Amino acid sequence: MNNILLVVLYRQTVDTSETIKSFCKSCSKYHEKISLVIWDNSPNNENNFDNLNNLRIEYKYNHTPENIALSSIYNTVISNANTNQIIHIFDQDTIIDNTYFDLIYEAVNTKPSISLFVPYVLYYGKLMSPGVYKYYKGGYSNKLKLGQVSSLNTICIASGMTVRASVYKNIQFDENLSFYGIDTKFALDYSKYYEYLFVINYSLSHNLSQFEIEPYEVKHKRFRSFVRSSRYIALNHSGIMAYLICCAVTFLKSIMFKFKFTRNYVTK
Repeated sequence: MNNILLVVLYRQTVDTSETIKSFCKSCSKYHEKISLVIWDNSPNNENNFDNLNNLRIEYKYNHTPENIALSSIYNTVISNANTNQIIHIFDQDTIIDNTYFDLIYEAVNTKPSISLFVPYVLYYGKLMSPGVYKYYKGGYSNKLKLGQVSSLNTICIASGMTVRASVYKNIQFDENLSFYGIDTKFALDYSKYYEYLFVINYSLSHNLSQFEIEPYEVKHKRFRSFVRSSRYIALNHSGIMAYLICCAVTFLKSIMFKFKFTRNYVTK
């Protein structure tokens, strides 16, 4: 039975997604070992599957125009997998190659007690993931640690994350979260059951939405999601005092956000 590569699409198609294109072009070694699950959250589903068919890549396509929560998508795919399968989770605009899978499977095969494997993510030279959770918020690590690392308060970006399907018996992605914070909460919950995760020596290249130039309405929606998730995670992970501090900090950030974009942002 093949392992699973999950790619979630939103307002992109199968033939424009960088993740799917790079899997087709640069991961031929794994075309017969990995099945592609394409979950399309776009309003429309105008897709062309010719390239996948020509390469004989096994795939399953799901279309949910109502744009369901990422946490629900992840849980559905993992819960329906065989417990012996490996699930690779990706967004639509991440570039991958054979080396990523080589390193992942080397770690998977040599570390049977570990169930979460991640690459590291840099943004203009700054380490974005894995990061560290500090009492009421996530933050960046000053030093990259590779290999087997403590899972305690270690957080990571979901895109590029690989999990054993067997983790589902202990933890799921929290469906109270739909966008921001899903990966952070999952990593924190993972640490309650597993002492270690594994960081492969592979730098992943993909876009980070929080740094993209977008219309005010989109930025504001993302910011509100960030605030809600931050408060929810602080309360559930660290308790009431962390929650109250987080509320105060995010309230001040909300004022700063409105001030910044009222002065400087052109609504599109």
